[in-house]
This record gives sequence, structure tokens and C-alpha cells, in this order.
Amino acid sequence: MDQCGKILLPTSKKTLESLPLLLNRAKENGVDAYLLTGADLRAMEPNCNPIFDRGLHVPFTYVIDPKEAAGSILADLSKLGGEVLYSHQVTEVNADDGTLLAGAKQFRSTVVINAAGLHADTIAGLSGLESTYSFLPFKGKYWRVETPSMMRKLVYPIPNLDLPFLGMHTAHNRTGEVYLGPSSSPVFGRENYRELNGLHTLEFLALFISFSKKILFNVNGLRGLAFRELGLMLPGGIYREANRLIQADQGIKLKISPDKVGIRSQIFDEGNNYLVSDFVIKKQARVIHILNVISPAFTASFGLADMVMDHYIL
Repeated sequence: MDQCGKILLPTSKKTLESLPLLLNRAKENGVDAYLLTGADLRAMEPNCNPIFDRGLHVPFTYVIDPKEAAGSILADLSKLGGEVLYSHQVTEVNADDGTLLAGAKQFRSTVVINAAGLHADTIAGLSGLESTYSFLPFKGKYWRVETPSMMRKLVYPIPNLDLPFLGMHTAHNRTGEVYLGPSSSPVFGRENYRELNGLHTLEFLALFISFSKKILFNVNGLRGLAFRELGLMLPGGIYREANRLIQADQGIKLKISPDKVGIRSQIFDEGNNYLVSDFVIKKQARVIHILNVISPAFTASFGLADMVMDHYIL
């Protein structure tokens, strides 16, 4: 684990005005955060670009390897006699008696946890859960960044609080590779990670119509987000995003083809007409549905598991 810390920079006058609010939220939640000058921030991270000469420093931030963490969990599960079944599609769920059919196998449990991510709403539908939520996925791409020196800190923009996205930020791994991302582009298939792969006609049409209506009427500011994402289809747009966070005179080079891609399991509340910006957990008899596992999904996964245990199981 690399306790590298995080720098948050305002990239517009609007986000500059959010600094006091974020500082207050940090204080209320017991998170150490400090308002620093641009010079202090540059001393911590020479590659950062504090264009408004101020930003926040959050020292309690780590970088770890997700695959390594998942592998450790799998090893612990195996020691406890647990088993992971792959390629077992769930086709039936009975919330009342805790039974489900996966592949050709039937299972019964006192508690069933639906943590199916991109398919959590489908599982909830199989079990008959009623809600006002609809599925609205977004694709996140990361681009490789080549900087003159390894980045010491993560560098984030102060987020636009009108949208449930953190904004494009830097990330690095143990070998020193630096990435910029993620984007937040609408996607028309749950598994559409590359080009036309994972697209299905009915799902494509349903998502296309849903996104088009929301962008047309600018629901939750999605029209502005759509225009921003169109700009990221060209190298110039990606460079502009990079230069808001990283010093433009540092000889930045981008590997334009995205190196990493993920799809966010975002839900939309049709009843209140907004993108849901927090985790959503619904209990239905013996089934617990975790429906909206948005960022920081991996970061908060252990805390989220504790909350599910404390509030819904124990």
C-alpha cells in the first residue's frame, strides 16, 4: 500500500467556490484536509498545475493493486471452505424463501446478497423488487500519461457537485505508470467495453432512447456532460483535461488509445428525475440488493460490507 495522499485542484471559478464546502464536509466526517497555496502544492507534487493558486491536500489516501486485494480475499474464502462459481447465470430468484437458480444448480440461503454490479437491477427484477430506479450505465476510459518524473500524489479536480462524478484525475501504480481518467460517457450496453462488442439490439435501443431524452431536456446537467465527452473523442480534448491538472510545460505525452476501460453501474431515479449519487441498498425478504455501486465502489468496499452486515444481516 502506497500512502501517497491526494491533491484536489479547482479547475473553474465554480469549483473554486466549492472549496469551503468540501473543507467543512471533511471536518464533519473526521477526514483530515488542508487548504494550501499553489507553491505548497507544487512542492508536494511538482507535476500538478494549481491554476487558481490553491487547492486541498488529503494525506490519508492510498494506492493499492485491486487484483492483489481480490486475490487475497479469494484465498481467505477458500480457506473458509467457500467456493466461487463462474459462468453460472442467475435465471430465477425467490426472495421469500432465499432460493435461486444459477446455471443448472439451485441454491437456498438464509440471506442472499445481490452484488451483481452492472446486472444488479436484472437480478432485482427477477426477484420482483419494485422501485423507481432505471439503469443508466456510463463508460470510463483511462489514458496513459508520460510525465518527466513519477507522480508522488494523486491529483483530482474539485468535483462539479451537480453531477455524481469525480471528474478526470490522475492515477498511478506500483511501477510508476501514470493514467488520466476516467471519462464519463453514456454507453448503450452493459458489457460494451470495446467498439461494438457486448451490444444487444433491444438493450441498445432502450438505453439510446433513455439517454437521448435526458440529454435533450438537460436532466441533471447531462447535456453539458455529453458535450464535454464529445470533446474527449479527439486528442486535443484529452490534452486540455490533462493540462488542467498537470503542468503544461512538463513535456506531457499521452498514449491516446485508452489503456483501461470500466463501466459504471449507475442508476437513475425516475420518480425524482436525478442520477443517484450514493449507494442504494434495498432489503426484500431474504434478499439484499446492492443496486448503485458507484465510485468509490472499490475504495469503500470493505466499509460497505461492514455496513451491510451491521444494518441488514446481524
